[in-house]
Amino acid sequence: MEKKYITSVLSSIYDEPLDEDSAWRSYSNFVELFMQECEETTDYLCSVLQFNKRERLKFRTKLAEKGYELTPVQLNQHIILIMLALSTYCSLPNS
Repeated sequence: MEKKYITSVLSSIYDEPLDEDSAWRSYSNFVELFMQECEETTDYLCSVLQFNKRERLKFRTKLAEKGYELTPVQLNQHIILIMLALSTYCSLPNS
């Protein structure tokens, strides 16, 4: 997947998308996590995709406690990046 495509996806959905470099870094990191093929990590990332509103708030609070503050919109964009990374990983040979 290309950087411009990711930027285009986020820009088409959000008025204030993540900046291109940040989005690309996050996407690339998520792909790397999937490629490590750690079942526990993959299961956790997939569970994040299914978080409801209350679970997302709880997750954002945990992140903030660790020094990573995200707005609800920023978290939603990262969830899209996880989806895109999972799609990329699933389309790789031998995945």
